[in-house]
Amino acid sequence: RGWINTTMFGTPCERWDADWIKQLGLSEQDYLEAGLDENYCRNPSLEYDQRAWCYTTEGNWEYCSVPNCRRATPVCTVADKNTCGCDNVQQRDHRGTVNMTLDGDHCVAWDDQFLQQYPESGLESNNNISEGNIFCRNPFNDRAFCFTDHSESIGYCDVPMCNPHECMPPCGTPNFDSSSCPSFFQAEDCCKGEEDTNSCKCGYLKEACRKSLKNGTVDFCDDAEAVCCEGKYNRHCKCRIYEQICFEFKSEFACNNAATNCCEFDVLNWAEPQCYCDFFTYTTNVLEVEGTSISAIEKCLEATKQSISFPPLEKESLAQFYRNTGGEHWFNNDKWLDDEDHCNWFGVACNGDGLVTEINLRNNNLTGINFFFLLECPELTRLDLAENNLSGSVYSGVTLFLRKLVHIDISKNQFSGHADMTFAPSTVHANYSNNKFTSAGFNGFNAAYES
Repeated sequence: RGWINTTMFGTPCERWDADWIKQLGLSEQDYLEAGLDENYCRNPSLEYDQRAWCYTTEGNWEYCSVPNCRRATPVCTVADKNTCGCDNVQQRDHRGTVNMTLDGDHCVAWDDQFLQQYPESGLESNNNISEGNIFCRNPFNDRAFCFTDHSESIGYCDVPMCNPHECMPPCGTPNFDSSSCPSFFQAEDCCKGEEDTNSCKCGYLKEACRKSLKNGTVDFCDDAEAVCCEGKYNRHCKCRIYEQICFEFKSEFACNNAATNCCEFDVLNWAEPQCYCDFFTYTTNVLEVEGTSISAIEKCLEATKQSISFPPLEKESLAQFYRNTGGEHWFNNDKWLDDEDHCNWFGVACNGDGLVTEINLRNNNLTGINFFFLLECPELTRLDLAENNLSGSVYSGVTLFLRKLVHIDISKNQFSGHADMTFAPSTVHANYSNNKFTSAGFNGFNAAYES
């Protein structure tokens, strides 16, 4: 029931009560429980559709980038400081009532100088001798202790150590425990009063996610996504979080989770094998992660099958591209759709097998939302669409099908939002200048990252 009203391609949504939509038999009266308000993305029919979508102002329908709801935050138990003390702070957090040392000596009242010097150590009550409030504490030593009635010597107390999973490390210090809960405690407690709370919490929650993935779970990872990626392009940000964890730990579970978050493209499922192939090839050959080589072989085989094309398929994809970018109004559309051989169409070059290798439609009045995904041209090495009026975002997966693309120039257009700079493994040159992008990023597992 949110307010997202543009599609995953950046196309504005049409109002659900538009006359032409009503004529299709879909109206708020038909789906009273679907929340068909204004022009917001919805999914009125669970029977047919898997995610939120909308009809667009251009007369078609498209899926929307509505994020999945977060998993519930795991419950972490906080140590009872009245019965134990945490080792990671040398029991300085203990506030129990033990008042005798391990040797059986009774504790004596803390001196006033300690009360003044260590005001946060829980010594205040120990000065009330009449009530017997003389307890073991640790204002400066390596564990809970007290001064005793035996020549005012120091004696350690029988205060048990708390479960380390339930203890928060000091703010700004690493969590050396295997559990993710201590890092979660830091995120909740250490960021109070910080000017940029999310930035503060992000580091602690990413560490909590790292710990969880190392233990074979995804606890706190949704929390890390929500905090670290707020206001950013969600898919790229998520990918970067899990990609870094995979590269650091080099574990099969962490890397499989990273691959899922980097390579699931919602409706662009045809691009997923290409992305998975790149990811698992990197984890196998570069990171040497055990257990990912089989995944690499399987996904790359699937990607190879998808990359096999022949002229009739390419011709149809070019025709779709022509129609969706206002081909009738191009400055030069010589022979497009007229000549049987698409290799003779203006701006198109082919190899000896009749497969497209270059497309140059620079400064040719192309319009419309990003339609790269229509170009099913596996042998394409050069794509020049600069100086036109194309718009939309350049998101992950949109050109992964173009495995041999070496050069791409989309400068001087109207593209906006986040730009994914990583294309096929072969890409060496990418010009995105003079557009309206607000952010850009790379996928480190793609071979193009190095080039």
